[in-house]
Amino acid sequence: MNEYLTYIAIGVGILFLSLLVPGLKMVAEGIIKAGVDFIIEIMKHKATFLIWGIKTLVGDHARVLQHAFQSQDTLDPTQRVRRAAEGYDE
Repeated sequence: MNEYLTYIAIGVGILFLSLLVPGLKMVAEGIIKAGVDFIIEIMKHKATFLIWGIKTLVGDHARVLQHAFQSQDTLDPTQRVRRAAEGYDE
């Protein structure tokens, strides 16, 4: 995660440095405007993203609990067939 944040920071820094170069200024302004518009659109629909985030977190935690309390054969029946084919279940 920190690696992604580092890359994002480098990209934003290069973008702001591009504002100093006359030929790249127009391109950089367009990219910044598109980024700001994107953030504004996300903020307009923040309730949707909040619901999606909660749903994802609950589902992921349910999956972790499922894997913690159920056997491997229940979660993936093909494991039993593989072990039998390889001679582990005898």
